[in-house]
Amino acid sequence: MRNVIHAVFTRHELDKAQRAALPAAQTHIDFKDEAARVIKRQSDVEAIIVKMHKVITSVGEYFPDLAGTIDEINLFGVFPPIMLQGFKTYYVEYFDGITINIWQNWNTDRAAEGEEPRFAFKAWVRTEVINNRVVDNFEESQAPFTLTKAAKSNILKFG
Repeated sequence: MRNVIHAVFTRHELDKAQRAALPAAQTHIDFKDEAARVIKRQSDVEAIIVKMHKVITSVGEYFPDLAGTIDEINLFGVFPPIMLQGFKTYYVEYFDGITINIWQNWNTDRAAEGEEPRFAFKAWVRTEVINNRVVDNFEESQAPFTLTKAAKSNILKFG
């Protein structure tokens, strides 16, 4: 039997439909505080991942059935692109051997420009699967970069 845990990564409370669509599971970890953090640099990404790793690896203390190896993590929520890249960048160091499934909202009925934000949740959609095979093919050239001052001056301005 595979040890699978489910976690939520969003700064907002899930609504009734979102919560009802989560798979039935013994373990739901809430990473609301981590999802709410402002990410300004790569070290912020690693700090969030380190915290998530600590919580995930200690889950067996609270749920004895999950003691030992965690085989799979289902992460449901809203993920900035830099976090998705961070899961790949730091995978070997923090999650080696664990499959990470990223599930994001499929929302409908979005607000028009200038209106109060609103949406209607339709479903969770698996958008990423991160494991050893994916990370082995992840090139360092895909890692985040910082524009130099000279490069910034060459960016076209629109609007």
